[in-house]
Amino acid sequence: MNLKIRQDILDVIELNPFWVKALNYNPIKDIVLSGKTHHILRLLQEVYGFENKNPILNNIRYFHYKNAFIDRTSKEIENYSSLISRNGFEGSLFLDLFLFMAKINHFKIYNKKSIDILIKEIIKADIVSNISNLKHRAIFLFYIDGLGHKNIFTDRYLRDIKEMQNSNGAWPLDISLNRDSSDIFSTLFIFRLFMIHDLWSSKDFLKKTQSYLIENHLSKKQTKEDLDKWNRLYSGYKKNNISEGGSVILLEALLLSKVKDARKIKSLVAWLKSLQLEDGYFPYHASLRGDKNISSTIKILSLIKKNRLLTV
Repeated sequence: MNLKIRQDILDVIELNPFWVKALNYNPIKDIVLSGKTHHILRLLQEVYGFENKNPILNNIRYFHYKNAFIDRTSKEIENYSSLISRNGFEGSLFLDLFLFMAKINHFKIYNKKSIDILIKEIIKADIVSNISNLKHRAIFLFYIDGLGHKNIFTDRYLRDIKEMQNSNGAWPLDISLNRDSSDIFSTLFIFRLFMIHDLWSSKDFLKKTQSYLIENHLSKKQTKEDLDKWNRLYSGYKKNNISEGGSVILLEALLLSKVKDARKIKSLVAWLKSLQLEDGYFPYHASLRGDKNISSTIKILSLIKKNRLLTV
């Protein structure tokens, strides 16, 4: 991305908003000057609330992504639409599709017309109902919502997920295995999914879920692998990091909850603030204090802003 568009962005956004004063350092200007194209798009949308059709966002997408990347992504969308149309749901196809959906959500680059066709094929083949892994199902629906399809079809799938809840407020990892077990990360991603839907976020059955998550967050009963997931600050788009970012996702969901747990939110915010590096950035992992990560930083900035707006 050339310097002119970066300067144009600096001219139209507020570089020192009141909420950023909750942090020790302000990385916003540096992100605009040094971030990649998808970082700038994410900053403007997630932190500054730019709508998808904003002309600045369109200008960035159309003129500052490499044409080869845009063409390749568009072709992949069309290919997945054709594959689903011909073959319906296939387990091996789903994993590839799942990772692809994560990728286009991460890079914020897709053609709306072609993505609408893809989502219609996903719904027509009833792919969501065939995903036995509930963590994957919740994340997949989260991606569909992020692509602008938070509608009656999603609502139907949410009703199905509700019926699978255990008495302790949690959900199992995979309904084809032990339906009575409880998996904290499946429950976390399901909870976040419900929280982004206003008609569901205040339902009584989610109060148990919230209590379960808070009680089990960083619990000594968990494995080292689970504890590591809580300490990774950002969920990426690759197979090995698509379901990480645990503590950040918990904070995101709690900020959306109608039943605010002010004590837990305050604790999580304080923990995140303690991780900020002197250049204003946040690491990818809580233990990597010298490894700045722009995606982690943008996500945390958006949450710091939401929390500050709730407390003014």
